[in-house]
Amino acid sequence: MIEADLGARNLHTFLGVPKADLTLADFVEKHVPQLTDVVTKTPYRGLNLVAGSHERLFMANLGYLKKQKLLRHIRGLDEGRTIIDIGGGTAFNCIDFFPISDLPVLVINPDPASTENAYQFLRSVSLRLLKSSIRHFQIEKMIKDAAKSREGVPTIPGFLEMIRAHSSEYGELLRRAGPLPALLDREQVEDRR
Repeated sequence: MIEADLGARNLHTFLGVPKADLTLADFVEKHVPQLTDVVTKTPYRGLNLVAGSHERLFMANLGYLKKQKLLRHIRGLDEGRTIIDIGGGTAFNCIDFFPISDLPVLVINPDPASTENAYQFLRSVSLRLLKSSIRHFQIEKMIKDAAKSREGVPTIPGFLEMIRAHSSEYGELLRRAGPLPALLDREQVEDRR
């Protein structure tokens, strides 16, 4: 398990682990070369922890290069299954850590505010992935050209439909860019009301 709730660590308490000698901050601040160097054993067989740190200032707001290095090392782990605890909210750290999982899980309860927060979180993740994909495919100009033909695009499905009408290839690539199917279902239901 990786404690990626960088501003409010508590996973070690949940797992019954005392204060770790080395934490995620030691890796991020280059005190150790590998993420695996900060792994701590837990009382549970087969479960290890990369503990977070609340003692280091500014861990909650990682710079771009530090975050990219951490994401790269997480993706490179060969530890079987990796669980990443990202905490709540729509800060870029949460949004960027969520989609790197093979199976992202969003925990909510039936309270309407929780459901709305989950929807806003997924929407933020999807928009972040769309922007990243647009930069990756270098299609900013095509997006601007496609947008000239429309006055406004208030929904993600509307945006994707606009791109698909302009280029079916890029429309499909962007549709597959992230956790969009759940959003499409929700927005299509809302559009039918």
